[in-house]
Amino acid sequence: MAATTAQNNLKPHTAEKWEIEAIGQFLFEEYRNLLFGSRTDWLTQKSDLRYRFRKYLDNDKTGIRERLLEANGTFDIGTLLYRCHYLINTEKGSNFYRIKNSSLFEYINKRCDELNEKQKNGISTEFMSGENGSKTSTGYGDPAITGSLQVDDNAPTHELLYEGSQEQERSATFQLTNMGCYICQMNFTSPDDFENHVETHGDESDFEILNNYNKSTTSIFKLSYNICKDSHYFRFNLAAVRPNIIIEKLVVVQTRTFYYVNNTRVPYALGEDCSDYFFVDSHLFRKGVVQPIVVVFHERSNKGKRVVEQHHFCRVEEFPAVKMSFNPCRLSDKIKFKPTFPLPHYMPPAEIRNALRTDLIERPLTELSNDFKDYLFNDKTLTQQNIREVLLKLLQIEDWDTMREYSSLVQRNVKLRTYENEYIIKLKTPRHIRVENIIFPFDDAIILPSDEDKAIPTSLEGLMNKMEELIDALSKKGKKKCKSFCGFIECVSNGRVTFKCEQKIPIDKTYTVLFRPSRMVLRYQYRALEQLVAMPQLTLKQFLFPDKILPRQMSVIRLDLLNKTIYKNPEQYQAIQCVVDSIGTQSAPYIIFGPPGTGKTTTLVEAIYQLYMLQPQSRILITAGSNGACDEIALRLCIAFGSKIEPNTITRIYARSYENRAMNLSDVLLEHSNLYGDHFLPAVSVLHTYRIVVCTLSIVGRLATGKFGKEMCGDGVFTHVFVDEVAASTEAETLVGLMSTLSAKANLIISGDHRQLGPILNSKRAAAMGLEVSLMERLLKRDCYRVDVDGNYNRQIQTRLCRNYRSHHEIVNLYSNMYYDGQLKAEAASDVEKLCRDWYRSPNAEYPIIFHSIFGPEQRDKNSTSRYNPLEVATVMDYVRDLLYFGIKGHKIKQSDIGIITPYKKQYMRIQEELNLRNWYQVETGAAESFQGKEKNIIIVSFVRSFSNSLGFVDCPKRLNVILSRARSLLILIGNPRTLSINGDFKSIIEKCQAHKTLVGAKYFDDNGINPNRTATKGKNLNGKMEKLNKSMTALNVSKENITQINGNNDNNGNNDNENDAKKSQKARQRGCRRKKNAQKKAQANEAAFKSKRSFFLRLD
Repeated sequence: MAATTAQNNLKPHTAEKWEIEAIGQFLFEEYRNLLFGSRTDWLTQKSDLRYRFRKYLDNDKTGIRERLLEANGTFDIGTLLYRCHYLINTEKGSNFYRIKNSSLFEYINKRCDELNEKQKNGISTEFMSGENGSKTSTGYGDPAITGSLQVDDNAPTHELLYEGSQEQERSATFQLTNMGCYICQMNFTSPDDFENHVETHGDESDFEILNNYNKSTTSIFKLSYNICKDSHYFRFNLAAVRPNIIIEKLVVVQTRTFYYVNNTRVPYALGEDCSDYFFVDSHLFRKGVVQPIVVVFHERSNKGKRVVEQHHFCRVEEFPAVKMSFNPCRLSDKIKFKPTFPLPHYMPPAEIRNALRTDLIERPLTELSNDFKDYLFNDKTLTQQNIREVLLKLLQIEDWDTMREYSSLVQRNVKLRTYENEYIIKLKTPRHIRVENIIFPFDDAIILPSDEDKAIPTSLEGLMNKMEELIDALSKKGKKKCKSFCGFIECVSNGRVTFKCEQKIPIDKTYTVLFRPSRMVLRYQYRALEQLVAMPQLTLKQFLFPDKILPRQMSVIRLDLLNKTIYKNPEQYQAIQCVVDSIGTQSAPYIIFGPPGTGKTTTLVEAIYQLYMLQPQSRILITAGSNGACDEIALRLCIAFGSKIEPNTITRIYARSYENRAMNLSDVLLEHSNLYGDHFLPAVSVLHTYRIVVCTLSIVGRLATGKFGKEMCGDGVFTHVFVDEVAASTEAETLVGLMSTLSAKANLIISGDHRQLGPILNSKRAAAMGLEVSLMERLLKRDCYRVDVDGNYNRQIQTRLCRNYRSHHEIVNLYSNMYYDGQLKAEAASDVEKLCRDWYRSPNAEYPIIFHSIFGPEQRDKNSTSRYNPLEVATVMDYVRDLLYFGIKGHKIKQSDIGIITPYKKQYMRIQEELNLRNWYQVETGAAESFQGKEKNIIIVSFVRSFSNSLGFVDCPKRLNVILSRARSLLILIGNPRTLSINGDFKSIIEKCQAHKTLVGAKYFDDNGINPNRTATKGKNLNGKMEKLNKSMTALNVSKENITQINGNNDNNGNNDNENDAKKSQKARQRGCRRKKNAQKKAQANEAAFKSKRSFFLRLD
C-alpha cells in the first residue's frame, strides 16, 4: 500500500547534480561495504538496498530525505537509481537491482579528483572511521597552512639566484587546468605535450624558457630561505623593492609538473612592508637538482599586465636537520679513531691492465697465474690454495673496468654553477651512458683550468696516472693558492653532478673536470685478501672450506625465550640452540637460510639476546653489507633490552655519509649510535669495551686499519661474528668483515637467501668469471651443507627456515612454487587475509594477487637510458588514491602500509613526485633492491616494459622473487601482459590471475588474436551445451551409441571442412596481428582520453 502511495505521489523530474552526487555517495559506501560489485555481477537484493538506504537517510543530518521528497515526490531508492542513471533494467519481477557500474565509476572518479585537488593544496583528506560508518574528512593538516612552523634562529639565511623576468599581456580567455602552465598562460590536452612544456622550464632542458626572459640588473623581488625548526620545511622569504604588488601565483617547477604554493590563498596583496613568506616541504626538492621558484605578480594599478620572475633554488642537504629531544646513553666521543697504518691504493698492476685491453681475457689471465688457470679449468671452483689469487684477479677486473667507465666522463670547457658552498656541473655524455650508474657520492672531482687541457692524456692508464699525480700534488700544496682543485661528489642526478670543495673556485672561468672513483670499499677488499695469507691454514679451512663435520649430539639446552612464539617454530628454536651451545666447538660456519618472511631476523635477534644473557664473557660483532639490515637488528635488540639496558651493552656505528639521514632513524637507535650529535668515529679501544657492536662491512674495513677486532696481544676480541644478508655481498666484501675479527676460537654465523638479489657489480666480465658468487652460495654447494633428495641436511651446521609468517597463503604459494620448490609453509596470522576479503576492488575475496593489464608505451628521456611509463604511473596513483582516500571497509590505510616497487629509476622518481605533490611522503617507493628485507601490507608494482622485444633486467628471477615476496596482504601487479609474457614466470603469474578472475584492466589477446578470457568462457559454454544435448537425447530414449554416432558425424563433417578451418585460422591470426598493431597505436593516440576517463579502464573487473 505504501509503495502504491509513493508511486502515485511521483513528480516528473530530471535528476539534478546534487541528487546524482547524493545517490552516488550512498552507492559508493555500499560498494565499499561489498554489498555489490564484480563479485556479485553488480547485483544486489532490492530489500537489502532499500533497508540500507532508509538507514542511510535516518543517519543523515543534512536534510537529504526532505530534498529528495520535495524534488521527486518519493525517496524510493529504485526510482532514484533510475532517475540518476545508476540502474540497469533487470527482468520483470526480479528481486534484484543491477547497478550501472560505469555511472558509479564516473562519480567515484569525480570524488577522487576533488579530494586530489584538496590534498595538493595542503588540505588533509585523511580517511576516518566512526560509529556511523566511514567517511573522508578534510582539514588543514599541513603545518605550512596552519602556521605551526618556526624558523630555526641559529640557521643562516640563504639567498636564491635571480635568473630572469618577463612582462606579459594578460590573456582574457586563459583558465588554468590540471594540464596547464600559469606561467606561460597555456593549457594542454596531451600529457606528453604538457610534460614536454614543463621540461622547458626545468633543469633537464637547461632552463630553455629563460631564452625568452630578460635579466635585469636588479630584480623586483629578493628571495631567500631559512630552515625551519624540528621539521622538514623551508621558509622562503619574499621582499619586493616597490609597493602595491599583487601576488598571483607562487610556482615551484617540478620534473614533470608545477606545484602551486598556497593555491587557496592567492591572489593577495603584499603588506605595507612589501614582504611576505611561505613554507614548502623539503621533499618537493631533490638534492643537487636546481629547481626554479617563479613569482607571478602584477601592480595594483595595472592588472592587464603581469610579470613573471624566476629564481633558482638548489637543496644541498639530504633534508633539514631535525634535532631530537632525548637523553642518549652516549658512546664516548672523547677519544676518536686513528688508523695505525696507511691504506695502500692497490692500483691494478700493468700486466692486468694489458690483459684487460681485449674482450677475450681468459687466455692472458691464465698466462699470468697458474692458480687462476686451475680455477677456470676446474669449473670456477675456489680452493684453499687458489682463493686469494683468484679473488684478487677478479677484484682487479672489477676495479679496472670501473675506472674505464670513469674515463669516458672527461668534461671540457665546463662552466660551474655555485649554490652556497657547493658546485654543480651539467655533464655532456652520449645517451647510452647513464651517469648515475658510474659516479657515486664521495668519488673525487678534479677541476683543472681549460688551458691545461692539452696536458691530459687520452689513454686510460695515462689518465689514471695523471689523476693520481694531481691528487698528490694538491694534497702537498694544501690550502695554498693553486689553479687546480679537488672536491668530493655529494649528489648525482639528471646528468648533473654536485660536489663540495674546501677551497673557493672562481666561477667566471671554464674548466676541464675529471672524475675518479674513491675506491675505498675496493681497497678494504684488497686489504682483506692480503690478510688471508696470514690466517692459519686450519682456521682458513674451518671457516671458508669446511669439509667433514664430526657428528655430535644435537643441542638440547632449554632456553627461556624472550619471543615465546619461537617455541612453536622448531627450525627457529633449533637454530638458536645451536648458536648458543656452540661456544668453543671450533665448528664450521653456522648458516641460517632464511627465505622471505620466515623470521630470519627474529631468529638472529633472539640468538644474540640469549648469548648476551647466558654467556657474560661473549663479545658479539653484527655486520652486513647494508645499513638497513644492520639497523633492523640493532633496533630490535635495543627494544629487547628495554629501558634497563646497562652501559656498554650495544652500539651502532655509522659512516659519515649517513649523517644527513639521521632524521629517518629511530630515537632509540640514535641513543646508542655515533650520530646523537655531529658524526664522529670512536676509537677502537672504546668499541672493544662494548658487548655488542653493529656496523656495516665497509665500516669494519675502515676500523680494521686501527686493529679493530684484535687485542694488544693479537688474540681476537669477538667470540661471535654474525654476518646478515651475506648472499647480497661478494665473497671478497664478506671477507672484509671477517679477516680482522675472526679467530680460531670464534664462532661464525651467516644468514641470508641466495635466491634473492645478489651483489651489485660494475664489471660484467668479473661477474661472469665468478665474482658475483657469495660466500653463502659457495658454502651451500659443499658436501657438508648439501640437502639430500628427502630434504635431510646436517642440522649441526645449518638451519633452513621454512615457515612464512609474513604473507597471505596464496602469495606465499606463488613464490614458494616458483623459487623454493614448494617448501615454504604459510603460517601468517589470519588478519593478513582480511584486506583482500574486505576491499571492494578485489575481484576475488580469496586471491590477493591482482594483475592489472595496461598497454601504455614505455618511454625514455633524451639524455637517459632509464625508462618510464606514464600510463602505469597514472594507474599506480589511482590505486594509492583509492586506498588512502577511502580505506578498506571502514578501516584506515596508512601511508606506511603501502610500498611501490618499479625496476626503473625514472619511473619511481615520477611516482615519488606525484606522491610529494599530495604530501604523501611516507608511501615508500623504489627499486626491488631497496625493498629487499622489507615488507608492506600492500605492494603495488609497475613493471614499465611495454611493446618491447625484451624485458632487460626485469627478466631476472631473483629480482622477481624479491618483488613478489614483499607483500603481506595485497599484491597489485601492473604491466603489459603481452610484453611480460615473453618470460615464463610472468606468463605463469598472469595465467594464475586469469584462472582466479583477478586479471583486470584492459583486455588483451594472445598470439592468434584470441582473448584468453573469452576463449575459456566459450569453451565452458560449448561443453555445457553438449552436456544439455546429451541429457535431452537420453530423455528422448536415444541410446548413447547413437549420441556417439551423432558426435562422430559432426567430427567427420569437421574433417571435411579442414580447408575452411585453416582459412578461418589464418584469418584469426591476421586479425590478431592487426589487433596487436592497433593496440599500440590506440595506446598512444588515446593517452589523453585515458587519463581524463581512466576510472572506466582502471576499475574494469
